[in-house]
Amino acid sequence: MAGKSKGDKVGKGHPPKHSQFKKGKSGNPAGRPKGSKNLKSLVDQLLGQKVPVVQNGQKKLIPMKQLLLTSLFSKASKGDVAALRLSLALIESSEQVNDAQGSPLTAADHKSLLAEIDWLAEAQVAHGEQADDEA
Repeated sequence: MAGKSKGDKVGKGHPPKHSQFKKGKSGNPAGRPKGSKNLKSLVDQLLGQKVPVVQNGQKKLIPMKQLLLTSLFSKASKGDVAALRLSLALIESSEQVNDAQGSPLTAADHKSLLAEIDWLAEAQVAHGEQADDEA
């Protein structure tokens, strides 16, 4: 082993010196292409797009974010338990952001609403089981 010292070990975790990155040179010299978008900017762009909807017989253009929230709260108002939980979580997180103004719902209110949602879920399951037994 002429020319190799103990420090020139080659193997797992120790690549040959000639294939290692050179000092001062980036492993990705081109970097991320200019103008390429990350996930957040793509999501923001999609949520901001205006989509046509018909409300009260009139065609309107509304942002996708508004359409999604309207749909979620509509399902929640019809008793969809998953939509209720997600709606409550959204309300709670938006209130935390605006906490400086003071939250209209207290922690006890949130706890009470969650208990009501759990009760509604149990009632729907029990009602579904009764309907299956009757059929």
